[in-house]
Amino acid sequence: MYPLREVGFGIADVIKLCNDVQLKPPTFKWNLLVDEFTRRLGSVFLNEQFSEWQRDSLFSWRSRNNCYDCYYMRKYEWVGLGIHHPDIFWSVVEEEEIVGTRDLPFFVIPGLPLRVLWQKRDEIVERYVDKTVSRIRKLSQLHLFDKNELFEDILSTTSCGLLCGK
Repeated sequence: MYPLREVGFGIADVIKLCNDVQLKPPTFKWNLLVDEFTRRLGSVFLNEQFSEWQRDSLFSWRSRNNCYDCYYMRKYEWVGLGIHHPDIFWSVVEEEEIVGTRDLPFFVIPGLPLRVLWQKRDEIVERYVDKTVSRIRKLSQLHLFDKNELFEDILSTTSCGLLCGK
């Protein structure tokens, strides 16, 4: 069922394999995200810490390349759709309003009409950027302990109190 997994390939192996044959997934670059992440983290940091694939994913207004009006999109993805393809976004807003009635409302995002989501777009993007920057900072610290001889020496001669305070 998963032939690459069955022969022991992990995600890093798949990415290397795809890079070797110059195969990349579609990208949905959102310059607003590039600017925000660069402002908060610095372009050098982002370029050094992450592969091209990771940056493409990070700066994307879509997390998957399925239907443009998928009902499983996240809030920031709906905002991205509204910015990058307003015709599609507003057609879904109209669909939501036509299908739904006062007695039986229909919302793509339960309890949140897309028209209201659009009014909150700045707040939604800010929350997404905050959460992602926090994740990036945590991930970027993991490499500090990779093949660090000083760290290995300290760890071998002390208790774990160095790290956990016990």
